[in-house]
Order: sequence, then structure tokens, then C-alpha cells
Amino acid sequence: MSGWSSRMYRKRSLTTMGCSSKRRGRTTPAGVTSSAEPDASSSWASMQGDLVRLIGWRLLETSDLLDYVRFRAVCPHWRSSTLCPRGRGVADPRFHPRRWMMLPEGHGLHPGHSKLGKYIRFVNLSTGAIIRSKLPIFSDHCVLDSVDGPLLLQRDQDTAIRLLHPFTGDIAELPPLITLLRLFKFQFSPTEDSPETRRVWIKFRKVGSTSVSVSADGVITVMIVISGIKCLAIATVGDQQWSVARRKLSFSQNPEQRSNFFSG
Repeated sequence: MSGWSSRMYRKRSLTTMGCSSKRRGRTTPAGVTSSAEPDASSSWASMQGDLVRLIGWRLLETSDLLDYVRFRAVCPHWRSSTLCPRGRGVADPRFHPRRWMMLPEGHGLHPGHSKLGKYIRFVNLSTGAIIRSKLPIFSDHCVLDSVDGPLLLQRDQDTAIRLLHPFTGDIAELPPLITLLRLFKFQFSPTEDSPETRRVWIKFRKVGSTSVSVSADGVITVMIVISGIKCLAIATVGDQQWSVARRKLSFSQNPEQRSNFFSG
């Protein structure tokens, strides 16, 4: 995954299991030929593809997406034997970066600020590791919420809602937010700017909770609790507009406390 960097992660011993038969720092004793010794690195490289895939899935279940990426990087055989997260990052929940949270930069440096060089920082809630991901998309998008790793974004020019995997760059397209406003009888363009429209947009962008479900055939459905207007909105990828499943919700607790990113 291009664009990743880390200040805490370092290459682990797993990456030393190369596919080459060359042995480092080994000398052959007198009278013993090198062919008399088994080539351990070659045996790792020739591991059956089914077993490599099984180990990869176990890494995703018990560890972290980045460990899976490092596992695939060990050698070409391991890479070709396992599924690439890119292109499947949103549609396949196994590749969701569940333990990663977006960090604020502070000092007014919002995501997409020119001083950040298009990079966004994320912290792993289990290990404390911090990585940077290059996300130029934030130049014309804002973050509404984060759910199990993917980010819920709104595009500025047309209010399109998009679900972004921050590490693979995969995007699921959802209907524009303005289609929801029209269900509540608000009629104005996405670019209209006035005190009244700003007040309305603040309410409709105040997301309290988001849920994403993926069916067996890969259909993505998103449910959003918009606490600013106390309604539950639902849409599936490919829909032309949001639908309101329930209005005038009541909350027993602060609906915003489950948000998985820090605002700064």
C-alpha cells in the first residue's frame, strides 16, 4: 500500500524469511558441501498456497491489517497466494482497519490543510502505533464519521456521501446528502451560502452514529443516525437518494460518543 509510513513500526523477523536461497552470515564447515544442508528459506517460499492463504486469514482475524500487508510482502509466492486488500477494502469487511483512529493535528490544521502535505495520521488503539496515510481526497471532502476503520466523507461540490478506506483508497459511492435535505422540504443548491443554509447544513452533518453492513454478494448498505435532526437515514451503494427509516429519534445517551475519530 503506497503512501504508508510509520514512526513506531519496524520490519519484523517475518520479513527476513526471503525467497532467495542465499544464506547470510553462514560458512560451510570444511569437508561439508552446502548441498548437505536443507535450505530453510527455500522451504518457506515453497509453502503450499492454501496454507499461505490460511495463515493470512488468521492474521486478519487475530492481528491487524498492516501485519497482513507485511505478510504478503515476504515474497512473490506469498503475495500471489493471498488476496490483495486494494479493490476490496470497503466491500470486504475482513480488510476494514477496525482498530485505527484518525488523529487531529491541532493548531487549526484540519484534514486537507496545505501544511499537512495531503497526509493524515492514524493511531492503532491496541498497540499505540502511529502511521501516516497520503489522502489527497481531503482537499475537497470533509469527514462526517468513522465506522470500523472506513471514513464517512462528504464531497464539497455536490454533497455526495462516500465511504473511504483510508489505507487502500477504495471508495463506495452513496447518494448526496442534499437528497436527504429535500425530504425535509429544504430546497437550495449545494453551493448556496447564507446564514440560513449554514445553519441547516450544520444540523444535517451532525452524525451521531454510523453502521455499515455488507451482504454476501458484496452489496454495501449504510445507516446513519443524524443527531442534529434526530433521524435514521439509510442508503445502499447505487441508490439515487437517502431514505428516512425513522424520524424524531430519542437518545438514552450521547449519540456522538461512539465516533471513531478525534476532532481537533
